Amino acid sequence: GERGEAGWLYERTTAKLLENDKIQNEGQSSLRFGTFDLLNLLSTQEAVHRVLRANMEGETGKSSQAYEFLRQFYTDRLHYFDGDQPYQRADVFLEELLLTMPSVSKTSSGKVSMTDPMRIAEVIVEMRGEVCKEWSEMMGMASTEHACIRSEILDKRFAQ
Repeated sequence: GERGEAGWLYERTTAKLLENDKIQNEGQSSLRFGTFDLLNLLSTQEAVHRVLRANMEGETGKSSQAYEFLRQFYTDRLHYFDGDQPYQRADVFLEELLLTMPSVSKTSSGKVSMTDPMRIAEVIVEMRGEVCKEWSEMMGMASTEHACIRSEILDKRFAQ
């Protein structure tokens, strides 16, 4: 595929925006990009896990070709999600998936099956969007939940 000026397969607008010196100098935390990148990596990993769990069993009760492909692809790159990583590792994972050639194989029943890495990447990105929405809603409730805890702590302090 065509690569952009930085050698990437696709435009990484959000990463570029967060790296922009103008934004960082306007009172933003220096940890902002690192936090965003970590959330991007963790949400990508959670999306892969959810896609794998949802597709563990095919219609015949046996693992589907796409499931087997993604499981092997993810297992081979598990180190991308563990320990200290360079920035944009989630994007590298998805880019490698997008650059993988589709494959055609025969199933045990004699049917021809095609594994489309581009479609798998699309499903992962859609699932990542759902994960981020869920996490955002959970974080929105955190202040309400913490208000109850703070109230209990204050009650205990004044009761003494």
